Amino acid sequence: MTYEPQAALRNLGLSEHESTVYLALLKLGSVQASLVAKETGAKRTTVYPVLKALAEKGAVNVYMRHGKRVYAAQRPEWLARAFGRKLAHFESLIPALPASGKGSDGQFGIRYLEGKREIISFYESTLDEYTAKPKKDRWYRVISAQRTWEEIDPNFFVKFRYERGGRGIRTKLLLTAESRATNPTGEKLLRECKFLPEGYVFQDSIDIHADKVLVMSHENPIAVVITVPALVAAFSAIFDILWGLASE
Repeated sequence: MTYEPQAALRNLGLSEHESTVYLALLKLGSVQASLVAKETGAKRTTVYPVLKALAEKGAVNVYMRHGKRVYAAQRPEWLARAFGRKLAHFESLIPALPASGKGSDGQFGIRYLEGKREIISFYESTLDEYTAKPKKDRWYRVISAQRTWEEIDPNFFVKFRYERGGRGIRTKLLLTAESRATNPTGEKLLRECKFLPEGYVFQDSIDIHADKVLVMSHENPIAVVITVPALVAAFSAIFDILWGLASE
């Protein structure tokens, strides 16, 4: 999946200010802090501690030129390798960590997602989660208004739909009647669609998975993830009833 650069850098552990300064340095090359401040619109007193933090993380190199400090961004490939090394190190520690029934896999309840970034992160984790499953288990159910779902972030969700199909994840979708006009088709999308009756107003989304349900309001956007087995079973049963009544 693609991120805008700021969000991608934040996912690697950089703060918003650190991401802004790092991107400015990539553009400017080796420069003094005053030019970084000018490029970002920040005060030099604000930029100095950010540059220091980036240097401590290894994302920025510091040189002396004509008696003055000059800063240069590490290449993005270096950041990717550094992040990969940290992940590999943590994964090597997993066998030594104590297993606990109190971990997230053992918890039931409701989790809130606020804003596009958290919702996009949920959908990306869904791709990884289903890719790790056997092919027979790579499917879930959706009730949605296709257009409003996509409009949360068209750049992300259009690509998400194709990547989901590319990873062999099938979906059964119950869509509102007006979705017929804009609903994409194609075998590669691995989608089976039915439509709710005309006049049925539904502007949100419900994604029903084997172990959780995502209920999302498109307008804000905001969502809740329900991991209560009895409620997941109830949503699944409601979907199956509606699916049997809906038209192709």
